[in-house]
Amino acid sequence: MTSDRLKTAKRLLLTGPLMDAFLNQQPDVWPPVPIDPSKPMKSVTRRVCKDQPVDLPENELEAGMVRFGLGGLEKLCESKEPGAADAGFLDAKPYTCPYGTEGQLLYIAEPYKIDIEGQLIIKMVHGHYLRDGEGFSVELTEQEYDLWTAREYPYRKTSGRYMYKSLARHFAIVKRVGCSELQTITEAQAIAEGVERLTDAYTGEPSLWRDYNGAGPGYRTATSSFRSLWQSINSKRPSCSYYDAPHVWDISIMRTLLEGKKP
Repeated sequence: MTSDRLKTAKRLLLTGPLMDAFLNQQPDVWPPVPIDPSKPMKSVTRRVCKDQPVDLPENELEAGMVRFGLGGLEKLCESKEPGAADAGFLDAKPYTCPYGTEGQLLYIAEPYKIDIEGQLIIKMVHGHYLRDGEGFSVELTEQEYDLWTAREYPYRKTSGRYMYKSLARHFAIVKRVGCSELQTITEAQAIAEGVERLTDAYTGEPSLWRDYNGAGPGYRTATSSFRSLWQSINSKRPSCSYYDAPHVWDISIMRTLLEGKKP
């Protein structure tokens, strides 16, 4: 991997059990293979599309609406030709996935804490990742350093949502991008999302699928487990609940190792 490619990497936020499942994927192997087959492995992630399609015939769509097409989502805008919009003819402009297309490099964002600023090298910071306590000593870019020093509390624990690219230690490559309605997820796709299958306490055999809301002992299907996982993350976001049936980007990701980075 080149430094130029790292500069164009896009952020992908993974936390908790989803990060564990992603790291169970053997790096730079596709189709994906788990390191430990007894544990969940994440090779797909779903993210809500910013704009949602509407269930209307194309000639009834109004300017600014969105339709679901063969190439993904297409935002429809008024034609530049006089009278075209009134006649029901609209120009389609591509609505691309914010996580890129096949081959795009992603850096995995995770919670962290910067403990001290380096004394010998400008823009050097020392800290640790909250997931496992592993330490880091990293030189930030000038822009990242300015953003960090401008914080009101630069030494507090920080969400991965605000992680600097220079601090990233895990990476992925986009292998496929699709678009679908969330509720159409299949059993195999739910398993690829990294949901956990529980082990029977008496027999030691695989049993129910985990309930991520903690409301019950588990579910009989991986799709039900995924629904609980989705709700635990997105239920309070407007129009993002599983029961809102939003359209989502489904992104297949391959874990990869960067030169000079730890596995």
